[in-house]
Amino acid sequence: MENAYRLNRSPFGLDRQYPKEKSKARSSLFKSQEARNAIMKRHKVQIKYPARLCVNGRTIIDMFPELFQVLGHDRLVVGNTEKMNIKYLKTQAKKKECTLQIQ
Repeated sequence: MENAYRLNRSPFGLDRQYPKEKSKARSSLFKSQEARNAIMKRHKVQIKYPARLCVNGRTIIDMFPELFQVLGHDRLVVGNTEKMNIKYLKTQAKKKECTLQIQ
């Protein structure tokens, strides 16, 4: 992506491959009335990842507002901690059984 500028004024281009739902959301954002009005007023219009319409640096429309809350943690760590918690609970239960049998 560093050398993408070399494709300027050539018949070739780059297209990032997004999932279908994100690409449809991004295209609908660019066609929205808010984006058209901002373009007509010569404001800076950006479509940011995954699908947010930003005008002059402020988010106007967010098509996936809960995406980063869902993906806001490391899935590998969460999965491992759940397994560790299950192992911990099992060992605690075994310890309680052992202490009950001794008494």
